[in-house]
Amino acid sequence: MIAGVQEGVWPDLRLRGSLLGSERLVDVISGRGQSLRAAQAAVRYDETRLFLVAVSRASERLLVTAVRSEDEQPSVYLDIVDPPEESDDGDELRPFSEVPRPMTLTGLVAELRREVVVGATVSERHTAAGQLARLARARVAGADPSTWWALTPLSDDRPLRGEGESVPVSPSRIESYGDCGLRWLLSTCGGDGPGVGAANIGTLIHDIAADLGD
Repeated sequence: MIAGVQEGVWPDLRLRGSLLGSERLVDVISGRGQSLRAAQAAVRYDETRLFLVAVSRASERLLVTAVRSEDEQPSVYLDIVDPPEESDDGDELRPFSEVPRPMTLTGLVAELRREVVVGATVSERHTAAGQLARLARARVAGADPSTWWALTPLSDDRPLRGEGESVPVSPSRIESYGDCGLRWLLSTCGGDGPGVGAANIGTLIHDIAADLGD
């Protein structure tokens, strides 16, 4: 199985290199300097070779997955593995695969909660509500409506900052602050997802710089 065959992931055309750029120094000293286009072509070759290795590991069946949305598009490598059909007007067509609900209690609770809100009929919504009540009595996480954040009353209506108090903005978040102030506020108050290594290192560097001053 090859998951996440997305544009920007397969192939990932970002130029590789070591921390100190020693391989570029070797190229300069040996007179084998590469242009940017040649370096990108070398990266594309490596990415294609790695994808071929991943595909060739399948012995009986190969499953390749990709997602199409407003923010993500399938990679061109998917067209190589599974060429799409063309419609009469020349547009490429590839049918979407329906993803079933995961066979877990969490997936069941999510489906029932969605059915309660957007169920096709009143009878279906009542049935889903009854199943949720049964799961709530069994102490299944997320089944009790009292734990749903959308139904939780406001816990504190005090302002986050006092009147006249300055609001610090990190230099790396100035752009996000200008794009959407609400999103910046939520992420500043801990609304981001789990941190990644690069982000943690960046935060550490900012903290060190703030402590050292000018």
